[in-house]
Amino acid sequence: MDLDRYDPVPHTKEDTARWMLDLEFKSAYDALEEEYATLTTFLEARKAAGLT
Repeated sequence: MDLDRYDPVPHTKEDTARWMLDLEFKSAYDALEEEYATLTTFLEARKAAGLT
């Protein structure tokens, strides 16, 4: 087995909905909202500038 290989684990919207029922998970997820908003803004600016 190649330990350096990235092997993503797929999940569905139903998985996310189930995880959101866990208050600790939801709190941690919600805490990332500002970080993801900033990242989205950055990526959209790169795309608008033709840098993607």
